[in-house]
Amino acid sequence: TVAFTLTNTGAASPSGALFDADVYRLSVAVEGRGWTAGLPNELVAVKAGASRAVTARVSCAGAGAAKSAKVTLRAVSESDPAKTASASAKVARR
Repeated sequence: TVAFTLTNTGAASPSGALFDADVYRLSVAVEGRGWTAGLPNELVAVKAGASRAVTARVSCAGAGAAKSAKVTLRAVSESDPAKTASASAKVARR
């Protein structure tokens, strides 16, 4: 697994606790011959001003797989799709 941290930099709504979080749609991509990546869940809620750990599952198959790969996680706000974030990590075979 590859761990990422997703932070909601928004502020809570003055309307109260009903609107103190945002939902993000997640996607993951991997660059590397023979590598695959997936997510246990494609949606995650994060309270305003808080952070949450998000994990991606990564694997490589076969002797022909590249020795390393780049995994990129992308998050898009469901309430404002113009708000996006992405982060990348390098992984290597053991």
